[in-house]
Amino acid sequence: MNDFEFETIQKKQLVNASRSRVSVGGQTMTEKQMRGLNGKIQSFGLSKPMTWEQFKAMSNDIQIEYLMNLNKAFNVNVTGLAKMFGITGQALRNYFAKYNIRFMDVSGRLHRMSRAEQEIWDEFINAAEKEIIETTNIKSVAPEVVRVKPTVMTQFMITFKGVLDVSAIANSLLNILGDGSEGQIVIDCQLS
Repeated sequence: MNDFEFETIQKKQLVNASRSRVSVGGQTMTEKQMRGLNGKIQSFGLSKPMTWEQFKAMSNDIQIEYLMNLNKAFNVNVTGLAKMFGITGQALRNYFAKYNIRFMDVSGRLHRMSRAEQEIWDEFINAAEKEIIETTNIKSVAPEVVRVKPTVMTQFMITFKGVLDVSAIANSLLNILGDGSEGQIVIDCQLS
């Protein structure tokens, strides 16, 4: 191995190493190490009604954010939330006490919802229930499997012009057809 080949190998190794590593904050990590830094991704619809199980699956800080968003939008109380979750008001209060979640209205005190607020809240909950019912009533249809035949090259034409290099022509045919291809080759040669 001469010096040129050795330098070429070293440069290739350097390029390959740089492709597989990422620099973050002065630390160099592989892609696998970077993926290890990321946690599980969860998505929550904080502007939609949810079940009690969905609510409990969220972390405490997201639960509080969800409750505050609902309170700002609907001025909802514990009884209204319990109705949405499908549990009793006392069970919800016990849950809040257990996890030290303080839920009050914007003014900082427990409150009753007005009739208009209650109607808006009920529409909000019923719209979600109606959506769930409609999606469960959809008949599940097995997807139709469509078998597609793979694309197969059946014919091609190549023209070479100039000084003919037989080995270059053979290599071109080998690259196009691949090794072990079956078929018929017709050579029509017109020399000038």
